[in-house]
Amino acid sequence: MIQCRYQSDWQKKSITKKHPQNLAQMRYKLIQLNASLIERLYQALIAGQKFDKTTSGSMIKMIHHPQLSETHKRKIVTALQAIHLSQ
Repeated sequence: MIQCRYQSDWQKKSITKKHPQNLAQMRYKLIQLNASLIERLYQALIAGQKFDKTTSGSMIKMIHHPQLSETHKRKIVTALQAIHLSQ
């Protein structure tokens, strides 16, 4: 969602960067962030942490990014609430 919003903004404003980031480096960083997120979620679930309605308010507050609306944040939290360890 963030990427789509940035792309839309760039197209509307014709934003150009003098030195765009290297695509291979950016992909590597995203892969690392994804692996880190999955590991953190796994550790939280093993520790018994639940992503439920009681924690959703604090989770929404933790997600900040200017390109995310409150609706997008709620969708992220809803997706997190669906994650569980298989038996």
